[in-house]
Amino acid sequence: MLYKGIEIEQDLKQAAQYFKQAAQWKKHRDAQYVLAYMFHMGEGVRQNFKQAIRWYTYAATEGCVWSQSNLGCIYAAGKGVRKNHEEATRWFTLAAKQGEAIAQYNLGMILYTSGKMKTHASVITQWMNKAARQGCQKANDFLLNRKISPIKKEEISWCLCTTEKHIKEPYATNEWLRSVL
Repeated sequence: MLYKGIEIEQDLKQAAQYFKQAAQWKKHRDAQYVLAYMFHMGEGVRQNFKQAIRWYTYAATEGCVWSQSNLGCIYAAGKGVRKNHEEATRWFTLAAKQGEAIAQYNLGMILYTSGKMKTHASVITQWMNKAARQGCQKANDFLLNRKISPIKKEEISWCLCTTEKHIKEPYATNEWLRSVL
């Protein structure tokens, strides 16, 4: 409630404190994700990619698909860390295998930009098809255009990070988080 300002005045700083408590003391995976997202975006706290990476990693190792996907983006873009396409691929793969459309698209794109298009062509198509079937327009556009020539590794404007819409989704059954959101 504090995070979204529902039935109470929005207070991102206070929300960040509650999420930090839950993330640290209770090791609450979803609170770790939201806290990471707040550091990533600078919501209620000073933007800090190192803290975002720290909390995303905690949540991601517990299976949080959105943390895994966002870690992939951070490593692909080199935000707060050195660019690392292998690490990005690892996190995208974990999230993609759980069915996260954005991660499926990003995995397809990171494989596409790897310069090994012929080696990865069927895998790229597989992940893009999965993402497109879930409504990822960029994956659909990629498949429709059937891009043939690889683009440079440095061109990662394609990288999509999960957005605020995912913050509310994992909490539908969690009473504690519903009360603070």
